[in-house]
Amino acid sequence: MINLTFIKNIKMSLVKKTLLSILLGQILNLPFSIVYAEDVFSVEETVDTGEGEAATPELNNSEHQGVSSTNKTSDQDNLQAFDSAKVIAVNKITAQSKEISLKMGEPQYFGNIEIKAHKCYKDLNPYNPDSKILLTVIEEKVDEEPAALFQGWMMSSNISISTFEHPVYEIFAKDCF
Repeated sequence: MINLTFIKNIKMSLVKKTLLSILLGQILNLPFSIVYAEDVFSVEETVDTGEGEAATPELNNSEHQGVSSTNKTSDQDNLQAFDSAKVIAVNKITAQSKEISLKMGEPQYFGNIEIKAHKCYKDLNPYNPDSKILLTVIEEKVDEEPAALFQGWMMSSNISISTFEHPVYEIFAKDCF
């Protein structure tokens, strides 16, 4: 089960957050839960034990060393988990763009924003290629506390679904590898 966590200070209405969560759950064909929080420190995947509690799955080392056939989330969707993601970051003021490679859990910086990937799934269907990346974007300003700008899924096939809104920066999902 994927826990979709929304941070209170992200500028998106409760209705948009709920509809986006339902839509992403149906697209990824994964069970999910919605959590609204003041601050987010981690995104975790849990397994439904059927006893009303969720347990964190044990990960073996083969899952973190590249692509594994056991990483498929669904036989029907051909989704496969990867340990790295590519995004394109654009500064709309200076027209600077950069392709950023992200390893899961390791932050990268573009200007004064920190981008961190948590999960990356790629649809292996050759007729419908798509990458789905779970990202956290945090803005760090001088003399201010870091502010969470975005926490959620971005899809390479439909960039309009991602709801990252910022006056200076734009981020697009590109690929999982």
